[in-house]
Amino acid sequence: MTKRRSTDKFPLALYGRSAARYRSKSFMISIAMLGLWFITYTTEFLPRLAPLNRWMLAGGLVAALYWTYTTIGPRFAFARAREDHLWVQTPLYRLKISYRRIQNTRPVQFGKLYPASDRSRSERRLLKPYFSSTALGIDLRSWPIHPLILRVFFGKFSLAPDQPGLVLLVNDWMSFSNQLSTAMDRWRASRSDRQEGPGIGVADILRSGHD
Repeated sequence: MTKRRSTDKFPLALYGRSAARYRSKSFMISIAMLGLWFITYTTEFLPRLAPLNRWMLAGGLVAALYWTYTTIGPRFAFARAREDHLWVQTPLYRLKISYRRIQNTRPVQFGKLYPASDRSRSERRLLKPYFSSTALGIDLRSWPIHPLILRVFFGKFSLAPDQPGLVLLVNDWMSFSNQLSTAMDRWRASRSDRQEGPGIGVADILRSGHD
């Protein structure tokens, strides 16, 4: 296995799969709408659709933009351990969680946390590859922002259902866990060193008295 560096980014697998669900649909809609717009705009074919030219163009462009988002967006969805915080990124939102807020990290069985029997049919299709996977659970002392906002940007299956915390599905959870634990240990050690300070010994007190 290739040794990862402490600055590695770990793609959020569930975010990528969620985007892939709509990629082909948005592409087909874009092609259909822009194709109809081009035909009615450049020829007299399908004259009944001519009044809808602008709407077809707008719809085709929106679908094309969404297809671009679902294609490129997963590249900007990742988790990363930094020197003093956990960085969780999506294309539209960047979440930075101070290590002070993180209480514990632990492996969790995704299928036990979110049983397939409790999911709807569409959710089961989305989560099917991950029911037997291990995710990294990150227990927080408190939510950094309101959980409803986190749910909008990261999805409900990235949030722990029973307490403040994240559930991060990445392709190599063990390496991610090791890097995060190492970064947290270094951060805590540096804080401990700063708080203790150099101290004052007996010899220092005697020396200052003679001075």
